[in-house]
Amino acid sequence: MPVSIPRKSTPLENKARPTISDYLVNAIIYGWLGLWSLLYFALVALPFLGALCLPKWPRRAMLRWIVLGWGIVATRIGVWPFIRVTVSGVKPGSKPAIYVFNHRSGSDAFLVSAMKRPMIQAVNGWPMRLPLLGFVARQAGYLDTTASSYGETQQIIREHLEHGVSIISFPEGHRSGAKEMLPFQSGIFRIARELGVEIYPGVITGNEQNPTRHFRLQCGRIHFHLLPPVDVATICRFPSAYALKQYVRKQMLQACAEHEVYP
Repeated sequence: MPVSIPRKSTPLENKARPTISDYLVNAIIYGWLGLWSLLYFALVALPFLGALCLPKWPRRAMLRWIVLGWGIVATRIGVWPFIRVTVSGVKPGSKPAIYVFNHRSGSDAFLVSAMKRPMIQAVNGWPMRLPLLGFVARQAGYLDTTASSYGETQQIIREHLEHGVSIISFPEGHRSGAKEMLPFQSGIFRIARELGVEIYPGVITGNEQNPTRHFRLQCGRIHFHLLPPVDVATICRFPSAYALKQYVRKQMLQACAEHEVYP
């Protein structure tokens, strides 16, 4: 489903080499984050091992809660007070839906824990190949969009929705590494139209340097904002997935402008 898009280097990637103070800040933040992560892993070790013994859907449900807990610990405790995350907008709905977000950096996958709901993410293949995180993601039911055809992807998403599980997607397909938003791919919007499911747009601002593609962090603020859903009736009025994605992208661009975080 994803289409490779040639990516130009961004101004953030062309910055001068980091200074000694930059390395010190990163050591402190990563050390603090690592400490809290270790404490969390120690706390959930037994539940995690127990979850692996459960049947497919109960196992996935329990692991999604564990992953959600780690996301909350990492983004709200593990990087505080160096990086502060604020949240605004609507609350996620009670019914399963598709949530689409802009994609500035690798921290987006953790920052969506601001919704405090266990969901699965549709991701490109590389996170699934990571030694530990990839294993947990696969066991939790995360969707590798590079390993399935469109029909298979739609069927997997249908099954999750039928089990009450919402889907998180980053329709840009690649991290922008900057404040600019890349063009959207149509696949997730086509699926939403065909399955008749609500779309919640959301934007994350301020994290384009947290982390950079070289995994460097800096002190700052990040804002998470969830927009009102695009209901099924509205979705069905669009003549195509292309028209729907352009409508959603316009909403998200406006929200980014309103909630942009500046140094």
